[in-house]
Amino acid sequence: MSSLRLELAKRIDLSNFHLYENNILISPGRYFAIDLVLQSILRSGSILYIESPSHIVSTSIVNSIGLNIIPVSMDNEGLNINELKRKYKKNRSSALFLSSRGNIVNNICLSKNRAQEILEFANDVNIPVIEMDYNSIYYPDAVILKRLDTNNRVIYLSTLFASYTFGFDLCWISAPDIIYTKIRDNLYQYVPYQPSLELYALEDMLRSGAYEKLIKDITPKLKDYKIFIDAAVNKYLSDYGFIASCPTGYATWFKINNSIIDLKKFSIKLEEYKISVLLGYFFGKEFYSYILIYPYSFTKEDIEKGIMLLAKVFQNSLK
Repeated sequence: MSSLRLELAKRIDLSNFHLYENNILISPGRYFAIDLVLQSILRSGSILYIESPSHIVSTSIVNSIGLNIIPVSMDNEGLNINELKRKYKKNRSSALFLSSRGNIVNNICLSKNRAQEILEFANDVNIPVIEMDYNSIYYPDAVILKRLDTNNRVIYLSTLFASYTFGFDLCWISAPDIIYTKIRDNLYQYVPYQPSLELYALEDMLRSGAYEKLIKDITPKLKDYKIFIDAAVNKYLSDYGFIASCPTGYATWFKINNSIIDLKKFSIKLEEYKISVLLGYFFGKEFYSYILIYPYSFTKEDIEKGIMLLAKVFQNSLK
C-alpha cells in the first residue's frame, strides 16, 4: 500500500498538486470514497451544497447519511457563485460538493476564474470543499480546485481512469491533516485494508510505465469512439432530445424531451443492445429526463446498431 501511494504521489506531484505520500488514502471505488468522506466530516442533518444537476452525489449515499441537500444552479463557468452566496446567507452549510472537471450532464466545464471565486468563498465562510475529479493527473492544464488551493481547504477525490483499466476501480483521497485522520480511521474501520493482487498489479503498472502506455494507447481510440457515438446519437435520436455532456468522457448523457416520453414506463433489456442505458433518476430527481448511454462493444457497427434499436424503443414508447 505504501509503495502504491508513493507511485501515485510521484504522478500527482508532476501534475502540480504538491501532495505527499503520507497524505494519500486509497479507497475501493468512487462511490465508497464519496460515502466515506461525507460520513467522516458530516453528521445527520448537516447541510451540503451541491451543483445542480450533479450526478456525482447519488441519492442513495445522501439518504443513508441523512443530509440536507441544497442545490446550486450552474452558469456558463460552473457553479453559480452569486446564487451560492445568496443561499448561504439563509442556510449556513457544513460543506460544498462539486465536480472540478465540469458538470458532464449539462455541458458546463469549470473555469479558472470561477474556481478561484469558489475557493475565496469557502475560505471566507470557513467550510471545506469536497472535489470529485476524474483522471486529471494526466491533464496538466485542467482547472482543478486542488491545484489552486493555497489554504488547504479542499478534500480531493480522484480516480485512475477506472473506465479504462477495467478491474481497477480505485479512488484516491487527499485531505487536510485533521480531516485526513478522520477519513483514514473510518476507512480502516470499514475496510481493514490488506494488500491485494489488484493493488500490487496497479503498483507494478505505475512503476513500470505500463499504465502510462495503456493511457497513451487507448485515449485516442476512446476519443474516436466518443465522436462516433455522439454522431450516431444525433443521427438516430435527435427527434427525442439532445446530447447534454461535457467532452471529458466517452459515455453520453442524453436529455429526453419528457413531454414526449414517459420515463416511468420506459424500460430496456440491455443485453439486446450492445450499449448500457442507465436511467438518470437513479442519480436524483433532477435527472428524471436524462439517460446515460454507455457502449460495451468496441465495434462501431454494434454501437450504431444499438443506438438504432434504442431509437425504436423511443418510437414504441410514443405509441
